[in-house]
Amino acid sequence: MIGRLANAVATIALAAASTGALAETSTLPAKSPPVLAFKLQTAMVRGSFWNPWTQKNDPVELRSFRGEGMTDGDFVGRSIRVKPGDTLRIRLDNNLPACTKEELAQGPCRNDTNLHTHGLWISPSGNSDNVMISIPPGEGFDYEFHIPQDHPAGTFWYHPHRHGSGMYQLGSGMAGALIVEGSRLPTTARPGDVDILLKDDRGRPFPERILIFQNIPYACAFEEDGYGRSVRSSEGKRMAQPVCQPGEIGRVEHFKQFFVPPDGAAAGRFFPLNGKVQPVLGGTVAGRFERWRILASGFHGVMRLGLRRLTPGAPDLSTVPGPQQPQWIERYCTGPLLPAWQLARDGLTRPEIRKADDSTVAPGGRIDLLTWFPAPGRYCLLHRV
Repeated sequence: MIGRLANAVATIALAAASTGALAETSTLPAKSPPVLAFKLQTAMVRGSFWNPWTQKNDPVELRSFRGEGMTDGDFVGRSIRVKPGDTLRIRLDNNLPACTKEELAQGPCRNDTNLHTHGLWISPSGNSDNVMISIPPGEGFDYEFHIPQDHPAGTFWYHPHRHGSGMYQLGSGMAGALIVEGSRLPTTARPGDVDILLKDDRGRPFPERILIFQNIPYACAFEEDGYGRSVRSSEGKRMAQPVCQPGEIGRVEHFKQFFVPPDGAAAGRFFPLNGKVQPVLGGTVAGRFERWRILASGFHGVMRLGLRRLTPGAPDLSTVPGPQQPQWIERYCTGPLLPAWQLARDGLTRPEIRKADDSTVAPGGRIDLLTWFPAPGRYCLLHRV
C-alpha cells in the first residue's frame, strides 16, 4: 500500500512536469488587485480548558481575538485566505482594559497590541507589517498589506508582535492561519503553484485541515517563582501544573509562566490544538488524501509529530488522567508510524515531495503534509518526545 501511494505522488509530479509550457505569456487585460477587508478586535474573554490531571474544565480569562467567524472561548484566530496580487486590509481595535499605574510601573503595558503577518513577503514599514506599531487599549489601527503578484502560495500566520506584551497575547492563543492560495501554471522559466496539483481523480481539491498548536500556560494561583501550584504524582514526583480551585480563574499574567517545560504529561502541560486540549478530529475519510496545514504558534519546544493506529476498543483519552496517559499511549497507539508526505515547510513548497514518518516543527514554523489513512477507525496524532 505504501508503494501504491508513492506512485500516486509520482503521478502528480509527472503531471506538473507535463504542463511546463502551457503558460509562457499572458495576454489577459490588467485588472485592479482585489481588496479583502476584515475587522478584528482584542478583548478579555472567558472560557475553559480541559485539564487531564483533574479531569475537569479549568475556567480561564484570556486575551483573545474577536470578530466574524470566531466564537468567544475558542482561543484561536479565524483563518484568512488571500491570493497573490491581493490587498488585505485589517482594522484592529484594541478593546483590552487599560493598564493601571501599578502595572505600568513594572514595565510595558501588557495590553498594548499590534499585528504581524508571520512569513509574508511584504513591506515592514508604514501601516503594513510594521512590528513597531503600538495600539494602546481603547484605540484602533488600519493595516494594509499588499501581497506581491509573485508571492509564493503557502501556509503563513498572524499574531500580535508588540515588544513587551506580544508573548502574553500569543500565550493566550492569539494566532490565526493566513493562507496564500495559488493557481499559477508552471512555465519553462518558473515553477507553478502546488495547489493546482492537489486534486483527486475527479478534479476536486484535496480536503484541507488547519492545525494550530499552541502553548497557553495559564495558571489560577502563583507561587514565589511565578509558576502555577504544584502537586505530586502517584509516584511522588513533584509536578507543576495549573490547578484551579473552585472560584479561581486561570490567567496569563506572570512572565515566568512562559518557561514551563512543554513536554506534556512530564510537566503537567499539554499543547492545545485549535484552542482545545486533546480534541477529537472528525471528518477524515479512509483512502482519501488530505492536506494538513500545521502551524506551531507556541513560543518554545520543538514538536515531533507522528500518526499511529489506535487499537479498537481503547478507552477515550478524555477519561485517562494525566499521569496515566504515557501508559495509555504505549498500550493503545500501536503499530508502525503511518507515512505522510511533506510538501512544504515554513510556507515554501519543497522542490519535491518528501515521505516522512514523522515531522519536526519548531516554534513559529509550519509544515504542509499529505496524509492518507488506510482503513476506517481511530488514529493517534502524537507529539513524540
